[in-house]
Amino acid sequence: MSSRDQPAMIHVACVSIKESVKALRFRFLPTPEATCSQHQTNAIFWDGKRLLRTSAVGTSKGNLEKIKKGESYIIKNCRVTDSGFLNFLRDSKIFLSSKIEVPQDQIQQGEAMLFPISPLVAVEDLANSAPELFSLSGKIVKLSQIMCRGDNVPLREITISSSMGEEVQLAMWRECALEIPELNRHYTFTHLRMKDYLSYGRKCCSTVHTRITVADNEEQVQVEVKGLGEENGCLLLVTEMGKEVSIPKEVWNGEILELSKHLPFSVHVFMKEGEVFRVNGLPGSEECKSF
Repeated sequence: MSSRDQPAMIHVACVSIKESVKALRFRFLPTPEATCSQHQTNAIFWDGKRLLRTSAVGTSKGNLEKIKKGESYIIKNCRVTDSGFLNFLRDSKIFLSSKIEVPQDQIQQGEAMLFPISPLVAVEDLANSAPELFSLSGKIVKLSQIMCRGDNVPLREITISSSMGEEVQLAMWRECALEIPELNRHYTFTHLRMKDYLSYGRKCCSTVHTRITVADNEEQVQVEVKGLGEENGCLLLVTEMGKEVSIPKEVWNGEILELSKHLPFSVHVFMKEGEVFRVNGLPGSEECKSF
């Protein structure tokens, strides 16, 4: 047995810890539901040189029952693999210890391993490029029934619309498919990943990290203005793709001819329930908003 394989004693600080429940099996009749689930606890440690990861399955959490984020420990009788996985053994022991200072960049990296960053992306920007993981917010305009795919895996297809009227299709798999959102209500979908399917086409798909929450109906959109118009006393901002954004006269009541001298320009439009209530960045004017 090499020294690397022998049980060791290490001094570590807990950088991040996460508990989750994963559905292992589903049934679809009489109603779709998870029939078997598994509780899992994951933790990230810093040993002074690198980040170590470990996990425990079951509600008892095993050795991780004693672990708290931000605390430091001596772990006796454990094994650490070359890939950085910390294995607890049957006779492993955990002791509170003096505090280990963890570099801020390692704290951020450790947090991201369990809680990946998922920036909010505008639906209109998906055609360009999207991060590996991203979040979307919009109003549900189409909602399919739960379907059975592959090895008894639930799938629900959802179409959401942005305040600009752009639509995008989402594929909610596994546990996410079992959630029951409402039509015509605004939601935020976190930790999505773009995928191309031969059968389903291009969709934004849920991942193990995805959460679905009721969204704040306030939405901010950056608009690249290429043209101007007027309709029923409202200012119309026209984009390069021909989309029209109506700015109520309560928000802006300036001179359109003066504004046209600054074309093209970019503004930030704030909407609630699809209605504009504030505009930032209109040339020659201060922040515009309704009260």
